[in-house]
Amino acid sequence: MKMKNIAAGLAKAGSKAAQAASGTGDKAAKAAASSLKKVAEKAQQAHHEMRMARLNPLFPEEYEDPDFDLPNMIAIVDEDQRKNIPECHGAIGWIDDDTELEVLNLYLEAVPSSGLSFYPPATIGTVYYRDTFNEKHFIDVTIFSSVVQKDKMTELRNIAYALGATECRLESHERKRSLNVKTKNGSVKSKLPVKDTTLKANASAEVSEKGESSEQGTVQFVQTFKGGREPMAPELRWFEHDKELVSLVSMVLSSDSLTEYTIKLNSSAFCSMSLQLASKIDASLKKLGVSGNFSMRGEVSTEAEQALEFYIKF
Repeated sequence: MKMKNIAAGLAKAGSKAAQAASGTGDKAAKAAASSLKKVAEKAQQAHHEMRMARLNPLFPEEYEDPDFDLPNMIAIVDEDQRKNIPECHGAIGWIDDDTELEVLNLYLEAVPSSGLSFYPPATIGTVYYRDTFNEKHFIDVTIFSSVVQKDKMTELRNIAYALGATECRLESHERKRSLNVKTKNGSVKSKLPVKDTTLKANASAEVSEKGESSEQGTVQFVQTFKGGREPMAPELRWFEHDKELVSLVSMVLSSDSLTEYTIKLNSSAFCSMSLQLASKIDASLKKLGVSGNFSMRGEVSTEAEQALEFYIKF
């Protein structure tokens, strides 16, 4: 605002000087008027650039530029938020770059022409994160982990079908974390669940954390197929780098001697994202003021604590 007032004052002074110069024909006055006008124009330009940097609007020509780097996070917003700001006229949204992750605030009205797809369909106030395998598809951050889990289960079913299986089953086992606590002289030892206990470290006790898999698993799905199909190479995405699963595919494609097989899959090896990235998403959501009680880090941590057991029968 101060910059704007200074620019306006300089412009007014320049105008008055110009009027005086035209009335007297004084060359010095004309030179002063010209100089003041240039200073005023520079001040106005600087003020405009400062506002543009702060508002950071995104215009269609910038978005459509092949060199435009589309952020991984998109928040759907209402165009009315900035409709009375002259610098934002014609924009399709704006970029937030003072968050942990860069965020595109995209007007709902601009979604149809954006070339992007959203799941669930785009709604104002919802934040989406880019699909791992489709750069033009974005998923609501609050259900991102569950969508990924379903995607993995679908892939496992498709693998079984492609390999000619007659049956497949997936069980999940959650790792239970506990704290082992004992006094310095070793006289007391106990195991306490992490989630139920908060302990402060002190000089008289040793605390160690231990992870264990639960004995009983939860059946995620059971699928049966008609037999007699010729095995074919399945499409691998989430499990592309799992050596045991890749080996199973190779065995089935090269021989028909296998009748059944069980694979234990470590979820931490193919989580939807790293814990570090999940933390950055949480920080960005907090900055945007839309975090609520949701925690992406919590979702990914739960995901990583699961061990999957995949049974396949031929």
